[in-house]
Amino acid sequence: MSKGTQHQYGLTVSAFLGGISFTIMAFLIDMHTDNKFHYPMIDNIPNFMELADLVIAGLAASGTFFIVSSIGMIPVASNRIAEVSPLARCAYTCMLFGFYILCGVIVLLLLPFSIIGAVAVAIISVVVIVLYSVLYGRFEE
Repeated sequence: MSKGTQHQYGLTVSAFLGGISFTIMAFLIDMHTDNKFHYPMIDNIPNFMELADLVIAGLAASGTFFIVSSIGMIPVASNRIAEVSPLARCAYTCMLFGFYILCGVIVLLLLPFSIIGAVAVAIISVVVIVLYSVLYGRFEE
């Protein structure tokens, strides 16, 4: 399997998550009027309105990082530039920042339902992020 083929998967994931983040953000912004969403499932969540602006900002930042990452990964996936070039490193850094912010948004979405669940997801996210950062590239052939 060539290096470009491996990076095509990252490109697909990054573009998909960027599109989903922006779509959810646009939906929340469109529904957010008069300090209510006018959508019973969201309006019945206690204390969600206090977190709504943070969730929207987090989704905007996450989606932006994912989309910038997918733009930067196109030349890597097509083998036009090396995976160690500054553009490729920037693309992967943007993808990681998008994942980190998305993990925070998931915690914010869980917070009105269960503080214990939100803390558990935050701990799992931090452990996975630390393990990924420490172990990345150590087991390559």
